[in-house]
Amino acid sequence: MSDQSPLTQRTRIKLRVSDGRTAIAEFAASATLSDVRQHIASTLHLSSQSTQISQSSPARTLGSDLDTQSLVALGLCPTATLLVCDWEASKLASTVNAAATSANHAAAGDDEIAADSWNLMSSAAYMRIYAVLVAAMVLALALFLSGDTKPLR
Repeated sequence: MSDQSPLTQRTRIKLRVSDGRTAIAEFAASATLSDVRQHIASTLHLSSQSTQISQSSPARTLGSDLDTQSLVALGLCPTATLLVCDWEASKLASTVNAAATSANHAAAGDDEIAADSWNLMSSAAYMRIYAVLVAAMVLALALFLSGDTKPLR
């Protein structure tokens, strides 16, 4: 056991960003989750509005409602690994990957997996993008099957 009180202890947090970067930061145990968010914004150059912080063990999301709690109260002392997802950077990549995965599984006749992939794209924006992609694929397929060799005008 350490003879330091929890308020004077330090905690080491490893930050794993969704783009592959990692960083290690040290905070006072009495620091708040808001301090961690500020550190992420300043050192990793990620907007606090577009990032989500989660912990894998125990699995939980650390929402902004916990910003005023200390790292001790959150159970992040003496060490922790936090996953930082930058939603702005990963939106487009997720949309393209999920649409491709769903289309591949649907083409293979794997409807259950295709349905699971669709669940990844739940927001209205993703659904609109997916609808445009499907319409483009249907048009391309119709042109291919028609055998019409004349260019579109």
